[in-house]
Amino acid sequence: MKTFTTLLFALVLVLVKSNYTGKKLQNTLLIMEHRISTAEAKLQQAQHRMSTAEAKLQQAQTKLNHLSGQKKDHIAFSATITRTITAVGNPLTVRFDKVFLNDGNGYTRHSGHFKAPVAGVYAFTFHGLSSGNKGTIAHLMLNGNVVLGARHNSLTYFTG
Repeated sequence: MKTFTTLLFALVLVLVKSNYTGKKLQNTLLIMEHRISTAEAKLQQAQHRMSTAEAKLQQAQTKLNHLSGQKKDHIAFSATITRTITAVGNPLTVRFDKVFLNDGNGYTRHSGHFKAPVAGVYAFTFHGLSSGNKGTIAHLMLNGNVVLGARHNSLTYFTG
């Protein structure tokens, strides 16, 4: 605003020194005042848009900070058995004795159970080795029910 007023005053001095006639000088001043008013209005609109954008940016930053502070539900575990299992006849819950990863603490080493800490879709893989003429049966259980089974003996191999 101060810059426009200074500019107008300087223009008036230039116009007066260049011997403008009164009517012509008055018309030029009116045009300049109109242009300055228009520029000031546009400046106010730009300042308002900038204030609105700054407020929206602040809201977005607040949301981002909130989301950054939240821990994502990352569930994963990886484990192995370092010993030979020789259970014969009776079902056995496999308890992995070496746990490499247990993000989300879903796997409990002492029980051998994995409990999903959050609702979602989970994927499980396992590998086994059978030797000799002895058969091997493995089941993946969900709440006491078999959801996946694998069986091996010297004559057949089955997965389901």
